[in-house]
Amino acid sequence: MFSNRVLVRAATESTLTSAERTALWDVITGRLNAEGPAWKERVDWKNLWNARVCSARKHDGLLAVEAARTGGGANPVGPLNEVETRILAIVGRDSSRGCGGLRPRQSLPSSSEASPPLPAELFYQEESLGAPPEVPLQPASQPAPSGGGQPAADCGE
Repeated sequence: MFSNRVLVRAATESTLTSAERTALWDVITGRLNAEGPAWKERVDWKNLWNARVCSARKHDGLLAVEAARTGGGANPVGPLNEVETRILAIVGRDSSRGCGGLRPRQSLPSSSEASPPLPAELFYQEESLGAPPEVPLQPASQPAPSGGGQPAADCGE
């Protein structure tokens, strides 16, 4: 797989057509079946590869989460094995650890640009040292919605 790294890219990122991807997987399938002892179809080898990539990414992600926790002590998640290390060298660690530093930058206004106006409630005369201008008060307690005391459900449910 290391020599065919273009296969591990997402279909949207790859320059290969579907037919070219299938042809490369056929070549890899032929090589793997020639090695033996296992003999599998192209789909089975692809599924095995995808399962191993998924497992390696999960393990690497767990390592990252445990390393970031506080409390000291030994990391309860064991280290990556040789196969997982090689798989992550091929596919990268972006999906298990994030894309560090590749987030889009937010444009900040320059010091010469005027800031947007603030709401009037935020201004008051310093001399008065009183409260800000009167803002209509909302009642402190709202009647409970009728729902039998049940908490609101998530939006997805």
